[in-house]
Amino acid sequence: DEDEDEFEEEEELEVESGTEAAKVKVKIKVKRVDNRFVFMTREVEAETDFPLSVNPQTNELVVTTPAGEKVVTVLPDQAVANMLANNIFDRQQNVNIVFENGSVIYRISGDKDEKLFGIFKLVVPTTAVVSANTGQLVTQEQTFLFRFLDLLSI
Repeated sequence: DEDEDEFEEEEELEVESGTEAAKVKVKIKVKRVDNRFVFMTREVEAETDFPLSVNPQTNELVVTTPAGEKVVTVLPDQAVANMLANNIFDRQQNVNIVFENGSVIYRISGDKDEKLFGIFKLVVPTTAVVSANTGQLVTQEQTFLFRFLDLLSI
């Protein structure tokens, strides 16, 4: 059956996230879809091409990258919440975990509602690049046209 090849069993794991001073235990669901790993924390689903595991001694989520194992300190739901709280976007679309420049980052695509000249409703697509270690915005990506329109909007 084609569905059996596409989906493997979903596994529920408990991980710790956050800094040493403020660690919290969170349940995540992990599954494999095609050749990608998908995991969910609270209502946010993130995808990656890299294998995921939980360190049994520390209960930390680990991503196995070409440069070795990297601990994910900030889970995707926390990264998305940070971007929503900082008005980077109004709605989150997709979350991908990638490895760039020696770091594990989230590429979070979303939409921001703007008013062009204070009159016309405009939906500006944006991608937030967020550190998986700190949860902070590394950079925000928009096409030139939308950056220009964003300057004209309120």
